[in-house]
Amino acid sequence: MASEKIKILVIDDNIDNHVTIKALINEAFPGTLTISALSGSQGIEMALVNDPDVILLDIIMPEMDGFEVCRRIKADKNLSNIPVVFVTSLKGEKETRIRALEAGAEAFLAKPIDEIELTAQIRAMLKIKNANIEKLNENKQLASLVEEQLLEIKETQIATLNMLEDVTRENEARKKSEEALIKSEEKYRNIFENVQDVFYQTNLNGIILDISPSIKNLSGISREELLGTPVHSLYHNPEDRQILLDAIQKNGVLKDFELRLKTQTGEVNYVSINARLIYDVNHKPTHIDGALRDIHDRKLAEKKLLELNEELDLRVKQRTAELESANKELETFSYSVSHDLKAPLRHINGFIGLFLENKSTEFNEDELEYLKKVTDAATEMAQLIDALLSFSRLNLAELRKVNINSTDMVQQIIKFFDPDIQNRKITFNVAPLPDIKGDEGLMRQVWTNLISNAIKYTGKKPEAIVDIGGNVTESETTFFIKDNGAGFNMKYADKLFGVFQRLHKTRDFEGVGIGLANVSRIVRRHGGQCRAESTPDQGATFYFSLPNTPHPLPPSPKGEGEFPLH
Repeated sequence: MASEKIKILVIDDNIDNHVTIKALINEAFPGTLTISALSGSQGIEMALVNDPDVILLDIIMPEMDGFEVCRRIKADKNLSNIPVVFVTSLKGEKETRIRALEAGAEAFLAKPIDEIELTAQIRAMLKIKNANIEKLNENKQLASLVEEQLLEIKETQIATLNMLEDVTRENEARKKSEEALIKSEEKYRNIFENVQDVFYQTNLNGIILDISPSIKNLSGISREELLGTPVHSLYHNPEDRQILLDAIQKNGVLKDFELRLKTQTGEVNYVSINARLIYDVNHKPTHIDGALRDIHDRKLAEKKLLELNEELDLRVKQRTAELESANKELETFSYSVSHDLKAPLRHINGFIGLFLENKSTEFNEDELEYLKKVTDAATEMAQLIDALLSFSRLNLAELRKVNINSTDMVQQIIKFFDPDIQNRKITFNVAPLPDIKGDEGLMRQVWTNLISNAIKYTGKKPEAIVDIGGNVTESETTFFIKDNGAGFNMKYADKLFGVFQRLHKTRDFEGVGIGLANVSRIVRRHGGQCRAESTPDQGATFYFSLPNTPHPLPPSPKGEGEFPLH
C-alpha cells in the first residue's frame, strides 16, 4: 500500500499523546492521514466513517477503556478486519498483553513509543490488513461459489419437485375429469329422461336417433316407438319441415321456432323448437341436436289476451265516444246556463229598475230596502252562475305548457291591480321566484286570484304587507303568498278550497267563494297541491307546489268540486 494512501486512527484521551504519535507517523510515513479521537465512542464512530488501515488504541480512558473499544471494533463486521495496536504505559506488561490479545488486538506498544518499533508495527499491521482484505475477498468468492452451487442444487430440487407435482396434479386432474365425465353423463341422462322439455337428436335426414321420454306427454307416442322414424312425422303442418331445414342449413342454428305437433289422438299442441347443427373436427355436419318446449298454455293465454285487448279497445272507444258526448252536453248545458238561466235574472233587475223609476216615491224606506235586496240577490245569482261556468270549464281546456318567468308574471299582475290600491298603503315584497313550466293562462289566473285575495282580506289594515316567494327542491317547486290581513280559523281550513265556500261574511268581504277553488283545480291539473296556514286577525299564508317532472294528478282535497247544498 503506498504511503500517501495510509489512514491511521489514534484513539487516546490525551492530546499530547496525539501530537507525539502524529509527529512520529509523519516522519516515518510522509503523507499519512492521521485521524484523532479523544474517546472510545468517538473512535468507533470515526472508524466507521473513515475505514482506517490501522488503529492505535490507548487502554486507560474515561467512559470506555481500550479493551472494551477493541472488543466492540472486532464485533462489528464492518471494522473487524482493521488491525488494532494497543499503546499503553501500564505496568504488568505480560498481564496487559494477555488482556489485549483476548480483546482481539493484533499488537502491543509500550510508552514511551520507540519510533523504530512504531514503524515496524505499522508496516506489519498494514500487511495484516492487506492479508485480511485478501482473505475476505477469497471468502466472498468462495461463499459466492458455494451460493451458486447451492442455488443450482436448489433449482434442480425445485424443478424435480415441480415435475413430481405436475405429474401428481395431472393424475388427479385426469381422475377428477373421469369422475366429472361420469357424473356429467349421469346428470345429462337424468335430465334427458326426466325434464319436461323434450330433447332429441336426428341425423341429417331427420331420422330420430334419440329423444327424451317426455315426448309422450306432448304427442302421446312413446320414445321407443319414435326412434328410427322421421321427426317431421310429428308436424301438423308438413310445410314446417322445409322451413326448419332451410333455417338450419343457412344459419346452423334455429331459435324459438313455433309450430304445431299432432298427437296420437288427433289433437294439436303448440311447441317451440330450438335446434343446432353439430360438426365433427373437420367441420363436417354430423347430426342435429334440438329441444321442444310445450307452449300450448301460453299460446291459449296469448289468444285470450288478444281477445281481451280487442274488447278493451272497443270499450275505450265506447267510453271515449261517451266522454265526447258528455262534453258536448256539458257545453250545451253551459250555453243554456249562460243564456237561458241568466235571462230571467236580467229581467228581474231590469223590471225592478223600471218599477223604481216610476214608483219610488210611493214606497216607504222598508219597501225600498226589500226591492234592493231582490236586486242584489239577482246580481249575486248571476255572479254565481258566471263563477260556476268558469269553474266547470277549467277541466275542458287542454294544458299548453310553456316556460314561465314567475317573477315577471307576478309583477305584471300586481301592476294590474294598481288602480284598485292607489288609495291604500300596501307593500308588496316579491323575492326572485323560480321559473316553471305550465299553462301560462291558467297560472296567471292562479296568481291573480291569490293576489286579489291578499288585497281584499288586508282591506281593513291601515298598513298592509304582502310577501311573495318560492323555492325549489329536487322533486318540486313551491310558491307562497303571505299577508297580514283578516286570516281565518284553521278549524275550517278543509272548506277553504271548496266551491262557494266562504269563511267570512259577504258584508265584510265581497265575493262568491270560487277563487280558491279555481286555484286548487288549476294547480291539481298541473300535478300539484295547495295548502294554507293562518291565525285569525294575523293574516294567512297560501302555498302551492308543482312537480318538477310530469306527475299523476293528486287526489282532490276535501271540498274541491263539491257544491254545498243549502
